[in-house]
Amino acid sequence: MYSNRRALERMIAVLAIAIITCAPLLPGCSSGEVEAEPVAEAPAVDPRFASPEALIKHFNELNASSALRLDAEIVLYYAENQLQREMIRVMKADSAWVDYSRALNTRFGHEYDFESRFFSETATVQEVNGQRAVALAVGSERSRELHLIEYENRWWISGYTLEYDPMPIPFDLTHEEMLKASDTSLTILPGLVRRINAGEFEDEDEVLEAFAKEMEKRPKF
Repeated sequence: MYSNRRALERMIAVLAIAIITCAPLLPGCSSGEVEAEPVAEAPAVDPRFASPEALIKHFNELNASSALRLDAEIVLYYAENQLQREMIRVMKADSAWVDYSRALNTRFGHEYDFESRFFSETATVQEVNGQRAVALAVGSERSRELHLIEYENRWWISGYTLEYDPMPIPFDLTHEEMLKASDTSLTILPGLVRRINAGEFEDEDEVLEAFAKEMEKRPKF
């Protein structure tokens, strides 16, 4: 049990920032290269994304929304190897922290704002070469290339977009530690969000206490 609220808040912040700033989970977070594995079965075909231009149009529509749609953007990605699948797991943890932030803000007017760590982008297709394409996404903070791939008659954002776009990491976390932090977030946060939205907690202290109890059940990393 955590009796010191300030210490607990610091612990939560460290876990959250580690996930957010490592997203996508960059090779810089890794303790070594991960050998590519055969691709898993792709999700069902989505006929809306019949061309690179259609995919990027949808990407831009998500970014133009007044609310961050990270969960909707995640499903646009297709992992081409094991490392990329793990990167997408970290993106899903990001989305869980965004949902947690929104729930706290709605219920208690909490100052946590994980959405501010992300920025909107506008992308344009730059090059198409068979089943591969490249788009340039320009945001307020930086620009990046989106690598696109056609697979099973539809276009996806390739996981190479994440693998080729390293970002500095503020914590000395190994690859495995980062994945454990992601799994911890994905295990704890959805249930807490449901309980917050259901009005189970009277104040933020009760949320923090529930968070601490859930953390005690998880292996340390």
